[in-house]
Amino acid sequence: MSLVKTIQAAVRANVPLIWEGPPGIGKTAFLSNVAESLGGRFVSKTAATLEPVDIGGVPVPNQSRNALTYVHDQSFAALINDDGKPVIFLIDEVNRGTTATFNALLRVVQERLLGATPMNPNVRIVMTANPVGTDPGAKDFPVAFANRCCFIKGEVPVADWLAWMQTQAAGHVWVAGYLSIRGDKISMPPKKEAIDRRSFPSRRSWDNVGKVIGTFLESHDSFYKAALSSDGEPMLDLIAGLIGHAEAVELLTWAKAQDIPKPLDLLNGTPLPPRPDLALVSAISVVSWYSNQQTSRETFDRVADWLVSTYRAGHKAVAATAKDRFQAVVTKAGQPFVSKSLFSTFQSFTYGK
Repeated sequence: MSLVKTIQAAVRANVPLIWEGPPGIGKTAFLSNVAESLGGRFVSKTAATLEPVDIGGVPVPNQSRNALTYVHDQSFAALINDDGKPVIFLIDEVNRGTTATFNALLRVVQERLLGATPMNPNVRIVMTANPVGTDPGAKDFPVAFANRCCFIKGEVPVADWLAWMQTQAAGHVWVAGYLSIRGDKISMPPKKEAIDRRSFPSRRSWDNVGKVIGTFLESHDSFYKAALSSDGEPMLDLIAGLIGHAEAVELLTWAKAQDIPKPLDLLNGTPLPPRPDLALVSAISVVSWYSNQQTSRETFDRVADWLVSTYRAGHKAVAATAKDRFQAVVTKAGQPFVSKSLFSTFQSFTYGK
């Protein structure tokens, strides 16, 4: 069974899980995606910043001042209140917590109590840990705590991680296209003798690179023109600050050879690039453009008609993926628009209420 399926099985079985793996491999992003795939919520806390009072609640006298009630931060609400939806409760880097924090978390794992407050029965507890030796702050688990959890080790396979990147916004899709060619660049931890050990490629930093590129895709006429002009300097600085200067230069140099049309040009009839990865980035950029527009029937119809024409032009896989993103945007916004041609083409498009 793959690591992905093992994690999903543990979540469904409601077994407290500790996922141990090197820093920066995308554990948090993957678990957030698991919560989304379940149609649930994602609550993330970092053990190193948690105090026992955060977990147990702040004691407050009741109105009669003859007993105490325990009040939790609002961010804990989903862990207490049951709205019928599953909740992934991630305790990130759990083995960087203090002994006092471990003792408070023991009740969470063993009794499903936040202090004296029962947890929502739909909460699934998942923890991540960095192996001792890879993180100066990581420590061994107390035996009593460890014995109540399921330990798994490893990384999400590269193919699964790239597939996840393909489901995100346009900048992430673009990064996934680059890394599908340069897989050797996905993870490059700095050597001990390296002068700069702060900025280096990892799944976590590539996730952030995708966010940076997505911002430029939305704010510039062309990301690639920006990469070649003086306007490209801020972007180079940002990306270099995430993965290092040499890797950022190589990434933007690769961008020079690409040719992705602007969303409005695509909507006005410019054809998609012939390469599948660039065609997908282009199609997702159209959906990203739509999500940033004011809601209107006109813009909905414009994108819906473009998806249909793209599908009929032979880009079926690209159009289907972009349709799914479009559907997610429409549904999340609760937009009541309907396109008969879109539904008849894809046979599976549903709409917001």
